[in-house]
Amino acid sequence: MKDGDPEIRSFAWFTFSEYMKQDRLQDAIAVALPELLGLLKSGDSDIRKAAWSAISELAKQDRLQGEISAALPDFTVLLKYGDPDSRRAAWSAFSKLANQDRLLGPIATSFPDLMTFLKDADTFVRRAAWDTFFELAKQDRLQNTIIKVFPDFMTLLKSEYPDARRAAWSAFSELVKRDQLHNIIIAAIPDFIALMRDEDSFIRTAASSAFSEFAKLDQLQGAIAAALPDVLALLSDVSGSVRSAACSAFSKLATQDRLREEILPALPNFMALLKERDIDVRKAAWSAFSELTDPDKLHDIIIVIIPDFLMLLKDSQWSVRSAACSAFSELAKQDRLYDLITPALPNFVALLEDRHWFVRCEACSAFSQLAEKDRLQEACAAALPDLTALMRDQDSFVRHAACSAFSMLAKHVAGRNRRHSSRLRGSLKRWRCGHPKGCMVCIHQIYEAR
Repeated sequence: MKDGDPEIRSFAWFTFSEYMKQDRLQDAIAVALPELLGLLKSGDSDIRKAAWSAISELAKQDRLQGEISAALPDFTVLLKYGDPDSRRAAWSAFSKLANQDRLLGPIATSFPDLMTFLKDADTFVRRAAWDTFFELAKQDRLQNTIIKVFPDFMTLLKSEYPDARRAAWSAFSELVKRDQLHNIIIAAIPDFIALMRDEDSFIRTAASSAFSEFAKLDQLQGAIAAALPDVLALLSDVSGSVRSAACSAFSKLATQDRLREEILPALPNFMALLKERDIDVRKAAWSAFSELTDPDKLHDIIIVIIPDFLMLLKDSQWSVRSAACSAFSELAKQDRLYDLITPALPNFVALLEDRHWFVRCEACSAFSQLAEKDRLQEACAAALPDLTALMRDQDSFVRHAACSAFSMLAKHVAGRNRRHSSRLRGSLKRWRCGHPKGCMVCIHQIYEAR
């Protein structure tokens, strides 16, 4: 296994890997284990890598875990040994050792030393170290160990290496869910406030996202109230990614009863992001807006934002009009919001004639959803001429959407109201697909309506 001929070594290691699978050979392998551990220090990197791989497999055998456990203190030294390829192999093997319950105790003892590898200069070593850290962080038995190294962990949130920063923030989002760590996280809130003012936009984004996780935990509500001004200030950040993360944090924080009063002053800044030129920020804002439309939990917020929201149905950007159209149909289905929404129905119906094909499609889709509500069926029936006209639109996507909406109207309206049913039949007689030969999708939808 340490022969000078690479081919012989290869066959020897392959044969040894086959031996490891045989239960009746475990005693013999146990005798040879010290010599195998010695190969981890070999001057040949190929031998070191093969030895680490073999150790990680042998650690799965209960019979051998005692011997491997005794050698673990030496392993942390060996993790620093050799060229980057050997260290990567060592860390890959070590991360597998972390899955073995009997080895957790010795690993916990060497945890502080392992933390230094999370900021190693070699990218692959860092990644392997973080993989191991993630595995260890999942273990309840190691929570006290993690508490001890938490101050060192906090410094990694600002690591000079981007991949280490991402890994640190990802790990943090998992750690924050553990009850045992809440007290130490509360103590670190001032540090997080400082991170939201950091000059690096990535760190500001990550800090904002972290606070949206904090908002989900009742135990942290009181502690994060002091940080709200800094979180809300990120809605106006110069970085688009930071503003996107702040939108998500805003919606999460707004759903918390204890924090809502402090959130209300920032509503104008949030609503402005619904018209943001940056498409990623705009998507994030509309996604966050969709989480604020529960009238039972957030009625006080909805009442404030409805007037500004309805103005977006007439916005100059087609993407804003389409998003507002979709959100309008969701709000209109809420009985408690009926009186607030119905005055804007003419603006909504006007979108069926919008100059942009995508808005017309979105209006058709939203229109079909409104037909499900009895109180809105009169308005839907009144808009039938506009909908019928779209069934002859130049754009095939609009035609298909209009026919689909027509089919939904037939399903929800015709059987309940004779006058509306007559209007539908009249529209159906006048229908003709805008495509010279007709569209199979349109024909199918109208067949379903009939």
